[in-house]
Amino acid sequence: MDAANHLISYNQGRYDKKLWSQLGEGEKIKLFVGDTEKNEAEFVAAQVDFHHKQKQIPLNDMVVFYRTNAQSRAFEDFLLYKDIPYTIVGGISFYQRREIKDILAFLRISQSGSDYISFVRTINLPKRGIGQATIEKIRSHAQEEDMAVLAYCKALIQQQPLQSILRLSPKQKEGLKNYLAVIEHLQEMSQTSSLHDLVVAAIEKNTLLEFLGRR
Repeated sequence: MDAANHLISYNQGRYDKKLWSQLGEGEKIKLFVGDTEKNEAEFVAAQVDFHHKQKQIPLNDMVVFYRTNAQSRAFEDFLLYKDIPYTIVGGISFYQRREIKDILAFLRISQSGSDYISFVRTINLPKRGIGQATIEKIRSHAQEEDMAVLAYCKALIQQQPLQSILRLSPKQKEGLKNYLAVIEHLQEMSQTSSLHDLVVAAIEKNTLLEFLGRR
């Protein structure tokens, strides 16, 4: 508190205020200067891990303060890397933001082909005229055929023999065909491209930037 008061005293535009604590002076402040935000976040995560494992301090008793919400990403990355659970207070975790979950869903469905939750999240990004009732029919028919959801959609578009026939309107067929083309493109790219290029392709192929601008 004394250190904070000392720093605040240099701000001439701030009303006089003195922070205090009944717990006494406490430990001396330690300083670490990181060259980048990643260096800083890596150091913080390592300190949290050290104090938890070596000094037996509960994670609930540790807090990381940062000035702006934009800084949370770097800290989250290193906390996740070290498998340290955390809670964002007064903001939204970077990985819980809607647009990030949308992009991750595209990557998941392109890799698994059977992730129904990711399929539902991405099929209408952007809008492709495939309503909830049709999506549910795709799910139930795919189960009847004992097929992954993407495999069933491909068979449906290619008019392969199926026991359960699902009739789609011309607009729905075109929308589903477009969606499958995007997923197949991501699947092909995953063989040779970096994760960065895959993310960029997922954004560009689905015009997500334009879609986000309209939300």
